[in-house]
Amino acid sequence: MAADTTGALSLNHAARPLRRCWAEAWKRALPAGVSVGLAVVRRDAVVGALDGIRASGSLIESFEAGLLLASVVLSGLFYLMVAALFLNRVPATAGTDGSFATVVAMAGTWGTLPMAFLPITATSAWLTIPANVLMVVGMIGCLVALGWLGRNFGVRPRARGLVTHGPYSIVRHPLYTFEALAQLGVVLVVFCPLAVATFLVYVALQYRRAALEERLLAATFPAYREYQARTWRFIPGLV
Repeated sequence: MAADTTGALSLNHAARPLRRCWAEAWKRALPAGVSVGLAVVRRDAVVGALDGIRASGSLIESFEAGLLLASVVLSGLFYLMVAALFLNRVPATAGTDGSFATVVAMAGTWGTLPMAFLPITATSAWLTIPANVLMVVGMIGCLVALGWLGRNFGVRPRARGLVTHGPYSIVRHPLYTFEALAQLGVVLVVFCPLAVATFLVYVALQYRRAALEERLLAATFPAYREYQARTWRFIPGLV
């Protein structure tokens, strides 16, 4: 009986690393798959933007359609890059306790989703062009920030490494700043009270999310305090 119990314990102990391996693979594969899906669904939008360029009857219309095409392509590249980083990111060395930080991170990540279902209200090129410029600039900034963040990327507050170069030498959360800039462009396109309220809640969530991340990084990396002292959180000279 004792031998059987020992054998069972040994098998259970041997199975634990395998279960952890599968759990880690699932944590990487699921968000990576969702990100790829978000990139693929932009195919129709790309086709529509190309049709808009071909059908444009003026330079303004061509420019507007070109900006729309650029914003859709850049957002698709962003999600593909996110998918690649999910699969290849470095393991976390520390994380936050409890579910509050995870809920805030998830809510911040998907906080602007309701705007995707709002009807487009902008009809004038004087509004749609600035909106698309904001989206293009925002997505370019997101790609640059994501490139510098690299394998340290994550959604939930986790300590994977300390990135203080490139755009991170100016502000501590350039990815959130450029994401907000792109989302502001969306607000202009679907402008209504719900869109404005959604954006404001999103900004508040991202602010809280950044504060939680900074608390974890400061507790994990001694050099982070000095980095905090010489950088702004989101916008140089303002926030």
